[in-house]
Amino acid sequence: MVSKWRKLDLDSQLVTFIQEIPQSIIARDVSVELGVNSETISFILDTFVNEAIAAYRLVSPFLSKDKRILEVGAGICVLSAFLAQEGYDIVALEPDSSEFEVFGAVRAAILKSVGIDDLNVLNITAQELTPLEHGTFDIIFSNNVLEHIPDLELAIEAMGSVLKDDGTMFHVCPNYIVPYEPHLQLPIIKICPMLTRALFPKKVASMQAVWDSLNFITYFKMKKVARDKLLDISFQKGVLYDNFDRLEHDSVFRERHSDSMIPVIYYVLKVTRLIKLVKYFPAFLSSPMQFTLRKPEHG
Repeated sequence: MVSKWRKLDLDSQLVTFIQEIPQSIIARDVSVELGVNSETISFILDTFVNEAIAAYRLVSPFLSKDKRILEVGAGICVLSAFLAQEGYDIVALEPDSSEFEVFGAVRAAILKSVGIDDLNVLNITAQELTPLEHGTFDIIFSNNVLEHIPDLELAIEAMGSVLKDDGTMFHVCPNYIVPYEPHLQLPIIKICPMLTRALFPKKVASMQAVWDSLNFITYFKMKKVARDKLLDISFQKGVLYDNFDRLEHDSVFRERHSDSMIPVIYYVLKVTRLIKLVKYFPAFLSSPMQFTLRKPEHG
């Protein structure tokens, strides 16, 4: 079976688009503009370009140029810019934030470098979406975003309000039932996240803005929110296995997690030949978790 993370599986046009982004020049220019270390900018670029590939794999089977698409938490807008260039009706949502000022500067540099000056970017939170002001969408998706939304219930309600009756939402995010925080790469206990802060104060302080943004979403929380907001939810199985597989075939992803416990766990599972069992883990034990939300069918 060919790994879904092999580069050969990528859409060639996306590969070309990414290659045309002058990442080293952008890192240098934004570093000078904001007085931020260029290595920090390079890390942001590498991470977001890599995650754009992951998000593309999430939504690409469902893309159609007659569908209106919303990317929630578009970050530096790599994927939204690519889809816009390819002629898709895409809207990127990314709220302005002083903590993440660098995102706006990098996004502007990317759009300029690829010659896109008309990308529809909503500088609002997901909670502020309304059908009257923003219309409705056939596809709404996010990748590692929901865990940063402070009022998750309101955000899901708002996204549901702009989802067409036959539309679909796709989301990927951590599941904090699993005791691991992927952004900081630290162990964490959902019922007492402050314990992690107490045990690893320097690590948390080094990523304070990210830590402060986390809502510690779980599988069971999402099921409750979906039920309360009258949305049907279904979870994808095998997502944890796919992420272990990604360690094998995605060098950028592997490097990002090289100092964490994840490669060690993967190695143990691999040499003991238990890795195949991970495919069959129930969704509530998977982190990240991947799920779809739809409006119930009537009649």
